[in-house]
Amino acid sequence: MASANPLNLFAAQSLDRAAPELASLFQEETGTEVIVKLGHSGFLRTEIEGNLPCDIFCSADTGHPKALLTALKATKGFVYARNRLVVVSREERRFMRSTWLSLLTDPSITIGISTPNVSPEGDWAKVLFKNVAKVYRSEPGASIISQHAIPLVGGNHTAEDLREETAAGFMLRHGVDTAVVYASDTDRMKKEGLVIYEIPDEVMPEILFGACHPRSGKCPTKNCDAFAEFLLSDKAQAVFRKFGFLPPTEKSVKL
Repeated sequence: MASANPLNLFAAQSLDRAAPELASLFQEETGTEVIVKLGHSGFLRTEIEGNLPCDIFCSADTGHPKALLTALKATKGFVYARNRLVVVSREERRFMRSTWLSLLTDPSITIGISTPNVSPEGDWAKVLFKNVAKVYRSEPGASIISQHAIPLVGGNHTAEDLREETAAGFMLRHGVDTAVVYASDTDRMKKEGLVIYEIPDEVMPEILFGACHPRSGKCPTKNCDAFAEFLLSDKAQAVFRKFGFLPPTEKSVKL
């Protein structure tokens, strides 16, 4: 039987595996049904701004929740997880001696990214490129990475269904040589036969995943507060870890 007051969770596309499991665990513990709506964070924010009922918004960044908080369309912002980026390519002979840096700085190599402003994964990639340009400014090609980066996921011009394929797999199948994506999908990318290149901390953006309570929500406040607390619990954080996410640091929990 469906709950009289289900909790509507809007969750970033990168939580496609974690969110349903978290919803199921919370319902088992509390009896409150959680209805999960997945989508790119920018699209979800737009729907919330249009007053579509949402009780908890879990974004893949802090920018979208902060914008809702600033506009007084949400309350109680917090960070619930962290992530990292990786560079991904196919297992091809021409890439055998490549490094993450050589793949990004070679202007003849096309780079797939998610669409900035719509999918935070793309915004984080842009920050990465700026960091590389600063730290590796003597490296040829470091300052022009964005010029051969192509947004392929998350924009209005795509209608992809990524349930059966990772974002990296989709982008590499659609003509780019390499891709910059979240590390949380590493296990799936390896199963797809892709090669993962780790990026060092010195250029890695601090990727924080933030959440908030939109005012358009209909679920009782106590249930929303309980779900927010649940996301930071050991049980929920174990689910995040299982799918490749990192826990928030103590200093980063509040937005």
